[in-house]
Amino acid sequence: LGIIKLLILVFWNALLPISLNKLFSSNTTTSKLLQPSKQLIPISFTLFGHPNWEKQGYSVEKLQALKTIISTGHFVDFKSPKVSKFVLEYRSKYSLEPTEFSFKGFDAGFYFAKLMYAYSKNYPQHLLQNEYKGLHNSYKFIFTEGSGYMNSSVWLLRYKDFQLQALN
Repeated sequence: LGIIKLLILVFWNALLPISLNKLFSSNTTTSKLLQPSKQLIPISFTLFGHPNWEKQGYSVEKLQALKTIISTGHFVDFKSPKVSKFVLEYRSKYSLEPTEFSFKGFDAGFYFAKLMYAYSKNYPQHLLQNEYKGLHNSYKFIFTEGSGYMNSSVWLLRYKDFQLQALN
């Protein structure tokens, strides 16, 4: 593979698979690149993955060994004190475990209610200046002609200690 020689010359390598094929099936180019190398110089790279990889049953051990980073629009850090407090209060009030939608609803409600309280009906004019890092979602709006307001916040997650952890 000519790509192996190219990868050796670069100090930091990023591998971004763009195929719909299963990532680690035996016949993919990605799978062949991820096999142990017999090269004299080891090849080091970070694998960037699709948000759905978390749900596709890939080996966490393999993803962690490959220094995999996954982007996603949402993430709950259950070790966070704010999340722990929310979970305890939710259980106490509803006698249930909070679901993904509990976190989403809280974040959306809290963010927009805070803006409406501060700016009343003029709150849309302040979306661009008011970022929010929530329990599940974060909000950082941009505005484009034709599309209007769009949340551009993205979480970057890396496998560490056999679980996904936020990098940002």
